[in-house]
Amino acid sequence: GANALFIGATGATGTVVLAGNNTYTGATTVAEGSVLRLATPSALGATSTGSTIAAGATVDLNGQTISEPFTAINGYGKATVELAVLTLVIAAGLVHVARARDGAAKGLVGIGLAVAAALLLHRSAVALLPAWLAGVGLALTAGLPHRTADRFAFAVGVVAPLGALAVVLPRLMHVVGAFDTSRHLHGGLGAALAFACTPGQLADAGNALGILLPIVPLLPVLLALGPRPSRRESLAWAALVLPLVALLLLASPQHGLPRDWDVFVCVGVALAALTATRLAAWFEAEPRTRTLALALGLVALVPALQWVALQADAARAWTRAEAVLLGPPPRSATERAYGFDTIGMLCLGRGQTELARRMFERSAEAAPNPSTFVRMGMAETMLGRPADAMTHYRHAASLDPDLATAWRGVAAAASATGDRTAMEDAVRNMTRLEPGNPLLVDARAWLAADDSLRRVARH
Repeated sequence: GANALFIGATGATGTVVLAGNNTYTGATTVAEGSVLRLATPSALGATSTGSTIAAGATVDLNGQTISEPFTAINGYGKATVELAVLTLVIAAGLVHVARARDGAAKGLVGIGLAVAAALLLHRSAVALLPAWLAGVGLALTAGLPHRTADRFAFAVGVVAPLGALAVVLPRLMHVVGAFDTSRHLHGGLGAALAFACTPGQLADAGNALGILLPIVPLLPVLLALGPRPSRRESLAWAALVLPLVALLLLASPQHGLPRDWDVFVCVGVALAALTATRLAAWFEAEPRTRTLALALGLVALVPALQWVALQADAARAWTRAEAVLLGPPPRSATERAYGFDTIGMLCLGRGQTELARRMFERSAEAAPNPSTFVRMGMAETMLGRPADAMTHYRHAASLDPDLATAWRGVAAAASATGDRTAMEDAVRNMTRLEPGNPLLVDARAWLAADDSLRRVARH
């Protein structure tokens, strides 16, 4: 099914072994102190969203070869930094190719290798393909190289991205068709275009650009100032920047743009490179304006450092994320529910249990979901409040009687509170839903022990 899997759901630590060929499509999360061991290559199901490993958690691959990506809570599963650096390399290569009268192959080889590496890192790098095509075209119009070394460099710049595409294209097409179209493009290009024109998305895109490049409001002015770039250089910049801006507007990130703004760091780097190039041209043409260089540098640097400081302060970062979801501008109930639930999971993985509980409450207020109430129960269990946890687990089971995680939670809470009736309900439903679950053995043992205690009490 589409349910997610949370290892350490009841707050208990230990080793969980995933065996068999699982088919669930939700994300897998391993909480702090827990150990997940894989017994088969397909133990993690059919998820395309990857697995999240909290700080202090362990995943034992047990010799298995898997294709699912892992995300560490204290790091990035997506190659954000690498893609940013590669985008900068591509920008420098394009400028070299556009301005070179000869030796354009040296710029093209950098572009080709950077695009190839980006494609191997993340499928979003398809937005860099127009830049590569522009580089090839500009290099060809500059004339084919004569020296053997330059010819080799030219060939590498052309062939490297093609080779990378041959490797990733089957997987890329599958993920785009099975996941990206519905999750990131709202079901299709038409819906994505309509979404891109909504006031909320335009505001979010503008805010994201302001975060990624604080000096971006000056860019239209710099583009209007002389000296104007050549047609070749204008074409190069358009091929690099416009597809990345289109991706920013059309695609909806996994957890929403307010949280996943870093997904679009490449557009920030591309615009930053364009801004730097235009400033350099302006300073060169107007020497008297060079006194502004320090002030403009501070305009870009200070807000960036402020943003880094905010992200490094967990409490303020969560407060910002919460404020974004609460609005203004107003967010849909689905976005609020999903966003608060995601923040809650991240907080839970970091040991911020009370904050996680509050996020789950906000998620349930926006759009009640049985799985959210299970996570509220998990948080209450970790906080040492099994009776409150029982209330949430019971409510989740009432909303979805076939939700196995709800009945597991009921069993755990019943064991802590001594609620025999609840344990009997849990055993009956766990037997129906997952008769092979090892927790069922423990639950039955608890009932047997309770029977013995009752008999002793009667005598």
